[in-house]
Amino acid sequence: MDPQWREKKLYPLLGTILLLSFLYLNFNGSNITFPNLLWQPKMGFVATNSTHFVIHDGGDVGGGHDQGESTVYVNGWNSYWLMQESVWSPSRSKVSEMLKRGAQMGLTVCRTWAFSDGHGPNALQLSPGVFNERVFRVSRLISVFRLKF
Repeated sequence: MDPQWREKKLYPLLGTILLLSFLYLNFNGSNITFPNLLWQPKMGFVATNSTHFVIHDGGDVGGGHDQGESTVYVNGWNSYWLMQESVWSPSRSKVSEMLKRGAQMGLTVCRTWAFSDGHGPNALQLSPGVFNERVFRVSRLISVFRLKF
């Protein structure tokens, strides 16, 4: 490689890329996480069997149920604030702590609202057909929290 090219073009280019990467990772308004997408637990769908909620998991549960059905007991709450609090990085620890405490109490279901229209900073849909990508990333973050606990 020509030394003159390296000093006059390569180093400034690498420096600029490094600076832009640093600025993006520090000031884009979200925590960078790399969830493991390959080995997530297999999840089934909840259905009903007479008066019970069941999940079809493909395994033999026994106890009078059909093969591959497990009874699901619902224990949880509605969290209207979960999506809104997750949008801002400083309050994500509040969401994480709440789901952690819920898991310690046997939480199996936590329902949240995934909508917000308008021009506010937490709005999911800014106008018809125009969505806020930052808020969409939050729904993925909540899924990562779900798998964590």
